[in-house]
Amino acid sequence: MAGTILGFIILACVEIGSLFITAKYISATNTISIVMFTMLVGIILGRSYHEDWLEKMQWHLRSREQAPEEVIDGAVVVIGSKFLITPGIVTDVIGLIMTTPKVRSIARKMARNFLKKRIDEGKTYFFFKN
Repeated sequence: MAGTILGFIILACVEIGSLFITAKYISATNTISIVMFTMLVGIILGRSYHEDWLEKMQWHLRSREQAPEEVIDGAVVVIGSKFLITPGIVTDVIGLIMTTPKVRSIARKMARNFLKKRIDEGKTYFFFKN
C-alpha cells in the first residue's frame, strides 16, 4: 500500500514538472489546450469502448484461460483512454501509445504477460480484489 501511494506521489511530481517544462517551451495556453484535447479524445475513446472489455478480461481471468486478441486490445484501449483522461504530459504519451493501433502491440504484449502471470499465480482479479 505504501508503494502505491509513493508511486502516485512520484507520478504527480513528474506530471507537474512535465507540464511546467512543456509550458516553458510552447506556452501555458498551448499546454492547457493539448491536455484538454487529449482529455476529450480519452473521453470519446472510453465511451466508444466502454467498460465491457475490462469485464470480459476479468471473466477470462476467473475461468483461468488466456483472453483472445480482441479482448486484450479492447482492454488496452480502455486503460489507454483512462490515461488520456488523466491530466498530464507523461500520462498522455502513455495513453497515446496504448490507443494507437500501430504501437499498441507493445501494450498488448505487456497485458498478455500480465494476464499469464495472474493466471499462473491463481489470482482471479485484474487489478484489485472485488
